[in-house]
Amino acid sequence: MVERHDAPINDAFPDEHLIDISTKQGPWFPDFVNYLVSGILPHSLSSYQKKKFFYDLESYFWEEPFLFKLCKDGIYKHCLPEEEVQSVISHCHDSPCGGHTSASKTAAKDLQARFFWPSLFKDVHIYIRSCDHCQRMGSWSLKNEMPLNFILKVEIFHV
Repeated sequence: MVERHDAPINDAFPDEHLIDISTKQGPWFPDFVNYLVSGILPHSLSSYQKKKFFYDLESYFWEEPFLFKLCKDGIYKHCLPEEEVQSVISHCHDSPCGGHTSASKTAAKDLQARFFWPSLFKDVHIYIRSCDHCQRMGSWSLKNEMPLNFILKVEIFHV
C-alpha cells in the first residue's frame, strides 16, 4: 500500500521575479527582401540612403525562401541571418576539415562555401580570438615543424 500525505502544495517561490527577455533584432536583410518580394520601400530613408539602398539592391536576388547576393567574384552567395553565423564559422574552423586555421583562411572557407553576411571578416576574427584551442596552441613557425630530409633509397648492387 502506498502511503498518502495530504500536505498542501506550496506554489509560492521565495525568489520569484519577473524577467524581461529582450530578443535580438531580426536578420540584417529584411528591407531587401521586402522590396524584392512586394516592392515596399523602407520608411524614413533620406535621399542618400535611398540611392545607396537601390545601388546595393542590384546585387541581391530572392529565391523563395532564401536571399542571395551576387559578390565581386560573380558567384551568388547565400545570405545568412545572425542566428546561423556562429554555427557556420565553427563548422569551417573547428571541424576536422577546418583545422583551426587563421582568420583569413577560415573566412575564405566561409566564402568558398558560398555564405555571406556583412560582418563576415569581423565575426570570424572575433571567433578565432576566442577559440580556446587556437589560443593554447599559439602560432606555428618553421622551427616547430620536422625537417624535410630526403630518404635515400639504396638497393643492393644498385650502381
